[in-house]
Amino acid sequence: MAKNLNTYLNKTTDVSPLVIFRIGFGIMMCYGIIRFWIKGWIETIYIQPNFHFSYFGLYVQLIFAQATNEYIFC
Repeated sequence: MAKNLNTYLNKTTDVSPLVIFRIGFGIMMCYGIIRFWIKGWIETIYIQPNFHFSYFGLYVQLIFAQATNEYIFC
């Protein structure tokens, strides 16, 4: 069993499916971010709400929201 496991773990595999997946995923994420930015959803969904959930370990203030928005799209 250990010999079979060692053979399986040391087998070489082609990385092209992973490359295609990562490129496609990156393109889809970039499209989504641009779409949110163009439609103004970042401002309306994340910055303008009157109530933001907070919990121990995460403290979010609206002061940093504009700075974050500018940082993302620089």
